[in-house]
Amino acid sequence: MVIKDNLAAKEGLDIQIVKFNDWLQLNTALIDAEIDTNYFQHRPFMNNAAKELNLNLVMLNPGFLNPLGIYSNG
Repeated sequence: MVIKDNLAAKEGLDIQIVKFNDWLQLNTALIDAEIDTNYFQHRPFMNNAAKELNLNLVMLNPGFLNPLGIYSNG
């Protein structure tokens, strides 16, 4: 939200965050021009979704995923 709330307006950008319940909906919404970009997934997931759904998807710029720590008590 830092970019949306602080930097986007300075650059004249109107960023709207759209939430999905299904990871594959991101790609079909992108193909159907319902959204302009998908910054959520990594390359292997995108390539697999494109293959399974027969979509023409190309990664323009690799993003990053925040690290996630999962710990156990046992």
